[in-house]
Amino acid sequence: MLSYFKTHYSRLPSRWEKKVFLRQSISYLVGAKSISPELLKLWTDELGKTLNDESIDQEEIATVLYGLHTLILKNHGQDDHTNVIQSSLNECMANLRNWDRSQFPDGLPLWNQEIITPQDGLSDQLRKYDFLATKLLGEPRLHQLSAAIAHQVVDYVWAHLTDIRQIFSVERELRELSSYTRVAAIALLFHAMHLHEVSSMAQKLAQSIIEDAERQEGVFLLEHEKALLKKVLNDEEVLPIEEQEQETAVSPR
Repeated sequence: MLSYFKTHYSRLPSRWEKKVFLRQSISYLVGAKSISPELLKLWTDELGKTLNDESIDQEEIATVLYGLHTLILKNHGQDDHTNVIQSSLNECMANLRNWDRSQFPDGLPLWNQEIITPQDGLSDQLRKYDFLATKLLGEPRLHQLSAAIAHQVVDYVWAHLTDIRQIFSVERELRELSSYTRVAAIALLFHAMHLHEVSSMAQKLAQSIIEDAERQEGVFLLEHEKALLKKVLNDEEVLPIEEQEQETAVSPR
């Protein structure tokens, strides 16, 4: 499969076909029951090389970065595997931080901002609740909570907000492997912080997830997740986009 990837990827004629092939290859690696650290290194190095393609777009960059993080989550607890993945990931991140950021004056695009510059907080898209809600429609553990927050069904939110904690559980049967879903869960917690009736509960939940991750007690956060969650928790001036726009519209100048 690796030799096929090496020869086939570069020959694909369109960016769309390359995106599909990247996703299929990452899904293959995530689904593999057993893969040696040596073979895993060859794979992760090859995935990293795709980022050197000058015509690569932001969506493909996100696919590779989130895919590598998903592989870390899948192999959590197996240091010989995660060290290999982390090494390739560190090299990718170092190269990407050399981007010319002038083309993104308002921050990096969706998903890339959250994983490359998490200290900048959520991208504008994830601060828009309607957009986030559409992303969570296919997430069985989060879509009902998302709908309850949207419609301010406070009793349901009170009862199920802590479900977000399970997304970051160290227990294999509970832990969420999708790096996209984990970032979306942080965005959902951000919006819960701005629902008055559960704001305090949401803040305490965010704080407990951070503290328990640092103590290695029941939850596990990737580095960008920890930085993003801290930013969301501590930066009170950043509001959901709609709420911010409404306040600006009625505030005297």
